[in-house]
Amino acid sequence: MFPSRGTLLACQSTNPPRSAPISTELDQLLEGVLFADPDPRVQRLKGIWDEARNEAFTLFDRAKAEQLEEQIRYHHICQNPDGESVAKAEASALTQLLIEERDQRLDTIWKDITRRVNAVLEDLREE
Repeated sequence: MFPSRGTLLACQSTNPPRSAPISTELDQLLEGVLFADPDPRVQRLKGIWDEARNEAFTLFDRAKAEQLEEQIRYHHICQNPDGESVAKAEASALTQLLIEERDQRLDTIWKDITRRVNAVLEDLREE
């Protein structure tokens, strides 16, 4: 009934910044439509989605910071003359993998939440 996050992500640039207006607007629009029903079951699922999304971004930010720290430590130990800038470039390259992992996780959760909301809405129609 509703498009998957994967469909939306495919419509966006391959690496939009976290605060990209198009990404944010699409997400807000989809969430507004999916969670528009005031039924407590739908709102509970909205809470689950919000919590899962926040957790995914928190894990992403933590992993990204840890990756950069690890790269800087490696280049410091090896005494590379321009170690910090090399470490930042390497960590940046690894960030794409972290983004893909985060988006894959969110896509799976989104599909589950969408399925559950659709089941609630179907129950409401039958009542």
